[in-house]
Amino acid sequence: MRDLNSEIRRLVSWFAMAALLWSGLIAGIAYWNFLHIHEQSLALASTEAIAHFNKDRAIRLWGTSHGGIYVPTSEATPPNPRLSHIPERDITTPSGKPLTLMNPASMIRQMMNEYEKLYGVKGKITAFPDKLFYQGNMPDAWEIASMQSFQKGANEVKEIVEINGLPHMRYMRPMFVEQGCLKCHGAQDYKIGDLIGGVGVAVSMQPYLDSDQQEMKVHGFSFFLIWLVGLGVMAFTFFRAKHHARELFAAQEHYYLEQKLQHSKKMETIRTLVGGIAHTFNNKLAAIAGNTFLIRNELSGSPELSKRLNNIDGLNLESSELIRKLLTFTENEQTQISKLSINSCIQGMLKENSSIIPEDITLHVDLTKEVLTIEGESSRLNVALLKVLENACEAVAVTLHPMIQIKSGLFEADHEFKERHTHLEEMLFAHLEIKDNGAGITELNLDRVFEPFFTTKGIDQSSDGLGLSLAYGIIRSHHGVIEITSSINFGTSVHIYLPLSETPELNSKA
Repeated sequence: MRDLNSEIRRLVSWFAMAALLWSGLIAGIAYWNFLHIHEQSLALASTEAIAHFNKDRAIRLWGTSHGGIYVPTSEATPPNPRLSHIPERDITTPSGKPLTLMNPASMIRQMMNEYEKLYGVKGKITAFPDKLFYQGNMPDAWEIASMQSFQKGANEVKEIVEINGLPHMRYMRPMFVEQGCLKCHGAQDYKIGDLIGGVGVAVSMQPYLDSDQQEMKVHGFSFFLIWLVGLGVMAFTFFRAKHHARELFAAQEHYYLEQKLQHSKKMETIRTLVGGIAHTFNNKLAAIAGNTFLIRNELSGSPELSKRLNNIDGLNLESSELIRKLLTFTENEQTQISKLSINSCIQGMLKENSSIIPEDITLHVDLTKEVLTIEGESSRLNVALLKVLENACEAVAVTLHPMIQIKSGLFEADHEFKERHTHLEEMLFAHLEIKDNGAGITELNLDRVFEPFFTTKGIDQSSDGLGLSLAYGIIRSHHGVIEITSSINFGTSVHIYLPLSETPELNSKA
C-alpha cells in the first residue's frame, strides 16, 4: 500500500513545480510586455525626432532655394560678414527701413532656438571643426562620431544619450552642399553634393519614461492579479487533491486493516483448530502406544505380531513428530530462551545442513559485521531457517542458473513496518533475508503459504505442507515476524525480523 505521506509529498512537489512554472510564465510575459512598452516609447520618441528633423529640413530647403530672406537689421539680426561679398546684402525699403540678407543656416538656427524655448526640442546644425563656418555650430563628441559615420556611408544616427543629466533621443542626418549653400560656403572649396556637416534634433525622453512607468505599474498590477488568481486556482486544486488523497488512503487503509484482521483471525482460527486437534490426536497416539505396549507383553514369542506392532510404533512416532510440528505452529511448544547471535544461527544451520544444498546451486552469504543479539532457542531457530532454505532449494530446482542469497543486517522499524505489525513495540530488529531466483509464487498462493498442510507440490512429491508453517510458528514464538515477497519468474524473498535484546555494536568479524 502506498504511503499517504509520500503521496502528499508528491502533490506538494507537483504544486511547487506548477507554481514555479506559472510564476516563470507570468514573469516572462510581464518582462516581454515591459520590453514592448519600452520599445514602443523608443519608437514614438524616434518618430517625434524624425518629425522635428523633417520640419527643420523643410525650412532649410525652403530658405536655401530662395537664397535666404531679408529681415530688419537689428541687434538680433546684424549684417552677416560672411555675406559681405553680395552687393544686395543690405538694402533699404522705399519707406527707408534698413534690411539685411539672412542666410538659410541663420534662419534655421534662430527658428530652432525659438522652438526649443517653446517646446523643449533641441535642434542644431553642425559642421566639421576644421571647416566651421559659425562658432555656434561647434559639434560635441556625439555629433563628431555621427559625422564620421556619415563619411563611412551611414544615412542616419539615432541614440539615447544624456544631456545635462537627462535622457534624450538624439537623431541626426548628413547635410550635403546644395546650390544655395555656395553663396556662403563657396570660399571653403565645397562643391555641390559634398558632405558639409549634419542636422540633428534632441527630444527629451522624460515624458516617455514617465508614461512607461505609469503604464508598467498598471500592467504590473494586472499581471500580479493574474498571478495570484492562478496560484489560488492551483492552491484550491492542491487542497482538493490532498483531501481526496486522504479520503482514498483512509479507505485503502481501512480495507488493508480489515483484510489484515481477517487474515489474522483466519490464522488464529487455524492455530486454535490445529492446537485442539493436535492435543486430542496426541492423546489418542499415547493411548495407541500404551495398548501396543500391553499387547507386546501379552503376546510375546510371536515374531509376526511383533513385526506388526513395530510398524504401528513407527507410524506412531511419525505421527507424534507431525503433532510436534503442529504444536510448534500453534506456538504452544515450551522453549528454553538464551541470548544468541543471528550470524551464529545462520552459520550453524549452514554448517549442519550443507548437504541439503545441491552442488549446482550458487550460494551467496553476506552477513553483517554488526553483532546482532537476540533471545531465543538455537535449535528451533535452526529448524525455522532450515525450512526456509529447503523451500528455496526446491524453488530453484528447475532454474537454469540457480542461485540463493542469504543476508543479515540491522533493521530499524519505519512507519510502514509499524503499520503492518501494530503488535510490535520494538524498533530495532535483526533482519535476515533468504532470496532465490526461482519461478516465484502467485499472488493467490502468497496469502496461504503459512497455512498448515498447504503445498503447491504435486501428489507424487513428498511434502507434508508444514515447512513454512513450522517456520512461521517458531518466528512468532520468538516475538518476530516473517514476510514473503515474490515475483513470477523473478524469484522469492523471505524476510525474517527478530527483535534485538541488546544495542548492536560494530565488530570486525561476522
